Amino acid sequence: MGDGAKHASTRRLKTREQLFPGSGTEVFDPTDRATKGYAQVPRVVPIVARLINERGGVVNAGPLYQVLWAQDWGQGIVEVRSYRQLLFEAGYNGKGSRVERTWEERIRILQNLGFIRTAKRGLDTYGYILLVDPHVAALRLERATKSVPALKDWFVQFRLVCEQWGIDLGALDAKASVVPTGLAS
Repeated sequence: MGDGAKHASTRRLKTREQLFPGSGTEVFDPTDRATKGYAQVPRVVPIVARLINERGGVVNAGPLYQVLWAQDWGQGIVEVRSYRQLLFEAGYNGKGSRVERTWEERIRILQNLGFIRTAKRGLDTYGYILLVDPHVAALRLERATKSVPALKDWFVQFRLVCEQWGIDLGALDAKASVVPTGLAS
């Protein structure tokens, strides 16, 4: 951690202690080995999930997108062991063939928008999911949908949020220009 990051971390801890004395035991600590439920998630995932919901019509795939990010161990790939469990975590309830259809509808939306790619695993069509960098996927989507007026405001907000967080979209633009290759979809 660089000096700037250490200073910011120290400042936030001091503020937390001033506002909420003794709260250190109440907050999630990613360095605590007893708690293994930690995932690094890009800051833009919630705003991207909103876009996914808007573009998905009546099918909200944003919650599933967020759950997939929570399943990532840092390599950008999720091995789907139980799509029913993932759907449950995303807040979808259902039984029978409806569960499978719900899964497929949402995965297709995420694929079509370019936020994920998938690969088979055994007999499972969606056994592995590649999580595309959401900044790159958003830039690609922006290029592909320039003529869609309804999205213009979202992309303006997305760029402002990225700027506020110091995310250099210009540096990511070259990555967004590369067309994905590989066997998976």
